[in-house]
Amino acid sequence: MMRSAVYRAMARPRLPVAGAGFAPTGYRAMAAVANPAAPEPPSGFKAVVNKYGWLPFAAAAGSVALSKEILILNEEFLLVFTFSATVYALYKQLGGSVAKFFEERADRIRQELHTSLDTKAKLIDEEIQKAEAMLTVSDDIDAIYKQQAYLTERYLAAVPNKIRGQMANEILSRFNILAETERKFVSVAQDELAKAASEYVTKHFKAKGDAGVKGVIPLLTPGTAAQAKDPVEEQFIEYLKIVKKKVADIQGKEVTLDAKLKAKWRDALEELKRRDPSVADVKIETPEKLKLF
Repeated sequence: MMRSAVYRAMARPRLPVAGAGFAPTGYRAMAAVANPAAPEPPSGFKAVVNKYGWLPFAAAAGSVALSKEILILNEEFLLVFTFSATVYALYKQLGGSVAKFFEERADRIRQELHTSLDTKAKLIDEEIQKAEAMLTVSDDIDAIYKQQAYLTERYLAAVPNKIRGQMANEILSRFNILAETERKFVSVAQDELAKAASEYVTKHFKAKGDAGVKGVIPLLTPGTAAQAKDPVEEQFIEYLKIVKKKVADIQGKEVTLDAKLKAKWRDALEELKRRDPSVADVKIETPEKLKLF
């Protein structure tokens, strides 16, 4: 019977439940009107959502995310702090050595720079001194050239006078040679003449044999103590006076040069040019006359 009742109940069509889109009918509808059923209380999550919305959950999620970011920032800050502390510790430990190293390096660079500048300044001073020395040497050379030009001008102006002096000396030398030749000739003539005269007088008086005349023989014989003044010597002295007078007469006067003297003039000029090339281009004409000094 129990099974039959169950089967009947299962076979009986079920009435729609109120709240599922169908209104209750029959006694249920009446009971629902007389005693309305209390609504089911919402769950905690739904209540919160219904009351506050999703804002608390978003805030919670944001707090969680923010706390993670804060933790990350704390870690980064800790890392930066640790790095800074390490750097500061290293600086405290090695800062003095590093600063000293950089100071020494700066001093060395500064010293090298000063040394380089001093070296360049010395080189510039040396170049300036060389330039001043060259200017001074140039001035000295110019002065030497001017003095040389002045002396050359005076020398070239004196060349004709020098050659004239040489020619005058040549002429006087020729006169002296001539006078010496004549003096030798007169001396020989004097000796021959005196010897011949002595022999002639000696033979003449010896032939006569006159004792009175024999006293004259020593007077005519050369070399005897009683010899009188030689008339030939007197003649020679007179001749030298005439020669000296002739030489004195031509001194200071112009003498016409003959062909031989002109040739000697040209030879003397060529010899002078050969010894001194600086006067090689000097043109000096051979004079026709020459004033004797």
